[in-house]
Amino acid sequence: MTSFHHSVVVRPLEPGRVRELIGILCDFAESTRTDGEQVLLENGQPVVGVRLLKGRHLRAGARYEITEADSTERTVVLVHEWRRTKAIAVEQLLAQDDLTARLVLRLSSPDRPRLLEAEGELRGPEGSGTLYRGTGRARLDLAA
Repeated sequence: MTSFHHSVVVRPLEPGRVRELIGILCDFAESTRTDGEQVLLENGQPVVGVRLLKGRHLRAGARYEITEADSTERTVVLVHEWRRTKAIAVEQLLAQDDLTARLVLRLSSPDRPRLLEAEGELRGPEGSGTLYRGTGRARLDLAA
């Protein structure tokens, strides 16, 4: 099996900007609510293509399905943890006719972002002659 390891140095972002962006995303998600399977915006409008399949909204164990009209693609998002003072961890599973993918994101201390970790895996159809499997991990020290 071939394995590649690579480190990348990126230009630093201002901590204030990172904190602001993460705060906006968290505030938006937390401003939504559910009514049965429907996820609703603050104004009561449903979020098109998103429904709660299992669990309580934005709690560990919540499972959402994201669909697009006229697509066979199926995306499921699982909430592993949602505590702004400690961590937010979500997993995304994507299934298409010829590809499956899994992405896990974990953000430590969202109110004071410190560490973002990502882990992913792709699988194509076996014997297709294309890339069959790929995995990757990333770790971003947002405090550095």
